Amino acid sequence: MATKKKTKKASSNSKDKKPKAKAKVKRVKKAPAKPKPEPFDPEVENKGGRPTLLTKEIADYICLSLAEGTSLRTICSLPGVPAKSTVLGWLLIPESQWFLDQYTRARAIQTDVLFDETLDIADDGSNDYYDKQLPGGDTIRVVDSEHIQRSKLRVDTRLKFAAQVAPKKYHPRQILTDPDGNSPTDALSQLLAEVTGQAKGFKTNGNRKKD
Repeated sequence: MATKKKTKKASSNSKDKKPKAKAKVKRVKKAPAKPKPEPFDPEVENKGGRPTLLTKEIADYICLSLAEGTSLRTICSLPGVPAKSTVLGWLLIPESQWFLDQYTRARAIQTDVLFDETLDIADDGSNDYYDKQLPGGDTIRVVDSEHIQRSKLRVDTRLKFAAQVAPKKYHPRQILTDPDGNSPTDALSQLLAEVTGQAKGFKTNGNRKKD
């Protein structure tokens, strides 16, 4: 009988035990994501005059336009874009060194783009001829000399620009030198001088002169 009482007491104690409460996990609220800045649009920004504060959006717009081959004067002539004098002032301020670095890279890319355009201009012959109607009603094909000369001027202008901006890369008369600063023309001149000096000691028939 005693054994039965112990089992009942043990079962009653198990029922009285309460389940342990789970530890509360604190949830950290994430900060709202910052909205991405919209690209600079001159038409949208043309509300309060030309901007005078340098921002990354304005710098990206100017440098991208430069890299595509557009001149700085043309870019700054658009409404809503900073004046050319303002952009040049930014390039001179030490605090905007990051803009100067970006501007320099854009200029280098612009040179490559303009040089690459010379091939397209030279290969494009779609407007080299035009149809001219004669008084009798007949139509003949005539060379458009004015367009050809204009295309030639565009090519020459781009080539001269590339040679001035990047002479080591695009100048047609660049002199190649070795690590010591010697040019191939100097070595060739020295070689010719040695050959000429040796040739003086021989007759025309190939026999060496006697001293």
